[in-house]
Amino acid sequence: MCTLTVTRLKTNELRDLQEEYQKNKQHYDEHTHDLSTKLKTITDRHRESTTSLNNDIKLKKQQIEQYTQQIEQILSEKVQLENERNDLQRQCRVKDTITADLEVQIRNLQRELTSNNYPIINIEVVE
Repeated sequence: MCTLTVTRLKTNELRDLQEEYQKNKQHYDEHTHDLSTKLKTITDRHRESTTSLNNDIKLKKQQIEQYTQQIEQILSEKVQLENERNDLQRQCRVKDTITADLEVQIRNLQRELTSNNYPIINIEVVE
């Protein structure tokens, strides 16, 4: 009888252990599934964020390229305008020099005419 009792006890223990194992297995399977779902959600969000950031970076690079081209164009126009300004300043200096030379020639002619007693017509320089 003792052997039968021991066998029943062992059978009951084994059944209890199997039930506990099944409960634990179910618990861990649910936990694993939950973690897997969370990981998938995180992965999806990461992918979406990465895609969004990459699109933003691409757009910013395009904008930078456009701004760079605009700056290069403006700098080129600036150089052209500075060259035109320098040319106009040079032309003004030449004109001023010619005007000054002509005024000196006029005064010299007036003195010469005055010294030779010729009638003088006053000439005003128009600027």
